[in-house]
Amino acid sequence: MKALKKFFIFLNILLFIATIMSYLAPYVNPTKAWIFPFFATAYFWMFLGNFVFIGLWAIIKNKLWLLSFLALLLGVQHIGSYLNISMSSSSDTDISIMSYNVGKQAFPRDKEAYAQYNKEFTDFMSHPDKPDILCLQEAGWFRFYKDSLSYPHVQKAGTLAILSKHEIKDQGIINFEKSSNRLVWADIQVKDRILRVVNIHLQSNKISDQAEDLVNNADFKEKKTWLGIKSVIGKIKRATSMRTRQSIDTKKFINASPYPTIVLGDFNDTPLSYTYRHIAKGLKDAFKQKGNGIGITFAGVIPGLRIDYILGNKDIQFKRYHCPKVDYSDHYPIICHFDFKHTPK
Repeated sequence: MKALKKFFIFLNILLFIATIMSYLAPYVNPTKAWIFPFFATAYFWMFLGNFVFIGLWAIIKNKLWLLSFLALLLGVQHIGSYLNISMSSSSDTDISIMSYNVGKQAFPRDKEAYAQYNKEFTDFMSHPDKPDILCLQEAGWFRFYKDSLSYPHVQKAGTLAILSKHEIKDQGIINFEKSSNRLVWADIQVKDRILRVVNIHLQSNKISDQAEDLVNNADFKEKKTWLGIKSVIGKIKRATSMRTRQSIDTKKFINASPYPTIVLGDFNDTPLSYTYRHIAKGLKDAFKQKGNGIGITFAGVIPGLRIDYILGNKDIQFKRYHCPKVDYSDHYPIICHFDFKHTPK
């Protein structure tokens, strides 16, 4: 019994240290200290783990519960990145926008099944109302979305697309260095304002299939398992470094915008990452403003991740945020309603 207690004390101390490391992750450039992103990615589960230890030590009346309580207290400002309660205040005059990574969407080969799938997906995308602006990432089957959803105005580059009910006045692309990832933007005439929409897909870790294989088939006695873990760590390290550079290019472009601006897409990084902090600095997060419940946006093999975002500058007033838990892809779509904070003179 004493040995078990010592083991749990050891785990609790490790969890405390790891939790503190996750709080430092947004402030440490991963190109200089690559270990921090791993703690940032695991924050949601460390948050839950600290609650478990608080309950465990409280039950056996051990003051060690204060260690996990301190860990949570020190990071209280980060809780709203994953858990939130807010009041919506949208109206019929608000603008709606959706961001959706559809890369893992599986289309049936059978014609009849495809037609039924098309109808179900189109009904979902149009109910209760089709977003005024739809931003897609990894839209390899773009013709499907264009034909099924019938948006009159489109900006597309590779697998990134912005589809709009409103007229696109200007548009452009920024290709990230040494990557197939990019940023696409469109200046859209909405009401009596020009709205700049920036749709980004930052570098993926590309470990989902490998991580799933490790989860299902890992044997820690086998060399193959450890080689797989080493490979996953290496991929995350390289991708994190690329996302850091991409976030710098993205932020420069955002800061130069002369219009009310919404930045959205798949960042492939969590709210405690250096990438997110760099891009989101000076912007408002739609989930933190108007989200409710747990803000998870990724439905893949690695659970507990919020990696898809809708951000707005000071001219944007978010009214409502929603993340439907549908299974068309390994990401959930995120939708928000907003209006311009100030009317033009």
